[in-house]
Amino acid sequence: MPSPLPDWRFAIARAGQGQAVVRASRAFARTGVLDFRCTVAKLRSMDDDPDLCLATYGTLAPGEVNHGQLAELPGEWSTGTVNGWLKQSGWGADLGFPGLVLDDAGPPVTVHIFRSSALPAHWDRLDTFEGDGYQRSLVTVRTESGNQKAWLYEVIAEE
Repeated sequence: MPSPLPDWRFAIARAGQGQAVVRASRAFARTGVLDFRCTVAKLRSMDDDPDLCLATYGTLAPGEVNHGQLAELPGEWSTGTVNGWLKQSGWGADLGFPGLVLDDAGPPVTVHIFRSSALPAHWDRLDTFEGDGYQRSLVTVRTESGNQKAWLYEVIAEE
């Protein structure tokens, strides 16, 4: 009997799930069984769920001063861009990290995207950490593999 690996890898890749092959490979290695139709549906819904994604542009990004707020959470990092203006506003500006005001007419700003199934349990803590000077805004991040919905802490612009 031929190995099922080429068939499900091809099917998942054709479904447009770039990281699905890695996740599916892990599932297959654990169980020896993989129903790719269910796996693709689950991964597609996970990829479309903004509650599992945080776009960072400042102190929470990998290697930055407040990355510890996310470092213990399991997840994957990637990069992309959003449009907006970096302003010397918010508490991060005092640390050398200007706040971002989203604006489609603004220049592209590079962001780090953190995808984690653990994020929903930490949103309240992260909201408190960011404080009153920032609001969690839903954004569309442009990535090499397409658009991704994510939450981003946008500075509340001073008028």
